[in-house]
Amino acid sequence: MKRPRGCDFSMTPDESGPASLERVFAEKSFLRAFPVAPDELGVVDSNGLSNLENGLVGPEGDEGGAPSPRVSLAKRVSTQQNVASRAEVHNPYNTGFLGSKFAFLLNDVFHMALFGIGGTLARTGLDLVFGPSVGAVTSEYSAVFKVLPPNALGSFLIGFLIGSDDAFQPHMPYIHTGLATGLCGSLTTFSSWNQQLVAMFARGKSPSNQWLRALFALVIGLEIPIFSFTLGLHTERSIRFFLISHVYARRDEELAQLYLRYRELRSRARQPRRSLSAVDEVARAAAALTGGHDRWGRRRPKIPIGSHEDIAYHRRRFYAFVICGVLSAILLTLAAVGVGLDPDQTRKSYWMACIFAPFGVILRWQLSVHLNGRHPWLPLGTLAANVLACCFDAVADGVLLRVSSFWVVVMMKAFVLGFNGCLSTVSTFVGELYRERNIEYAYAYAGISVTICLTLGLAIYGPQYWTR
Repeated sequence: MKRPRGCDFSMTPDESGPASLERVFAEKSFLRAFPVAPDELGVVDSNGLSNLENGLVGPEGDEGGAPSPRVSLAKRVSTQQNVASRAEVHNPYNTGFLGSKFAFLLNDVFHMALFGIGGTLARTGLDLVFGPSVGAVTSEYSAVFKVLPPNALGSFLIGFLIGSDDAFQPHMPYIHTGLATGLCGSLTTFSSWNQQLVAMFARGKSPSNQWLRALFALVIGLEIPIFSFTLGLHTERSIRFFLISHVYARRDEELAQLYLRYRELRSRARQPRRSLSAVDEVARAAAALTGGHDRWGRRRPKIPIGSHEDIAYHRRRFYAFVICGVLSAILLTLAAVGVGLDPDQTRKSYWMACIFAPFGVILRWQLSVHLNGRHPWLPLGTLAANVLACCFDAVADGVLLRVSSFWVVVMMKAFVLGFNGCLSTVSTFVGELYRERNIEYAYAYAGISVTICLTLGLAIYGPQYWTR
């Protein structure tokens, strides 16, 4: 591939180390991170390319040659600054109400509501498919508890999303937040798992020694989401390296060199008597390769206000705002109609759960925003959301033990399925365990969460069950 002059970042033989690889991609991809339209550079010729004001040179280094599609770094940065300072530039998607903090907040709320309803419906569907009525895989009396499939799937998805943060979040952070916090957080539920453990412990030895089943359900309830999360991370990494080797490396000479360097070092490290330095060298080469790919136009730079990229970003945000708001209103309207017209008690509770779901996911989101980060290693927001949902679940199940009124049963089941199911989360819980670098703190966080929720659940639900 022929490279334009002025952008030659080829490596010399003595610059093949990991640090040099990082420098090459830092310089090379910084230019690619700031695309500039030709008309922003001044005069545009008949071919759609800017004139000599852009500071480009021809193939032979003279200014009379054919212009190159690349510009110098200084000229590109100064052009972006000039675009940002133009008084006549107007962004209609970031002015007035659309540019207010309330509009940004409302945008996130619409995404949370839409994806929260979607997560609730997906969790309900998986419960029906794997439950006693269809697949007979899960049961409320079995160690394979009812919400194990949704927890496994949601943990896999959040692992994949965390692995692809750099590719997705900078360009569409609202969609990423809706998928991670809204969909995955609502698809998984900590409270239903905890309440089934509480009910099994409360039953004791009847039927079929529920204590042992509860202990086994406690173990697999932690292990399977963690494994699913890791599998999601590895799946994203495998797809990324496949794209690097078979797609992106064919378009980029330096990226191909990095990939060949990584494969060479990895083959050396697979020798029987490999050293720790060889393994470390492979790790550095993999980091350089992944970092170069991440900076290869994937990470959204700091865009000047008023530039074409800024207008396009806010235009996408506006379209997402409208679409999510309309879809959320439609789903909530359909749910309200279903509650009023559907005579079946179980289906009526499903419709009602869709109405309760947005309130649960928004409360969990706000608890995480305001409380997470206040403690050096304990995510207080997620812990508070899970504890509250587990306590509400215990109260609701206790009410169902004593009251059998039609609407009370509908409301309690909908409250457990919709509000509590979206308020508590396993996917975020597992993701926070992964992000905690100190393994002792991660185990402590998991132990604190399980112990507090089980203890409070037994304290609330146990007396009502034993004295019913």
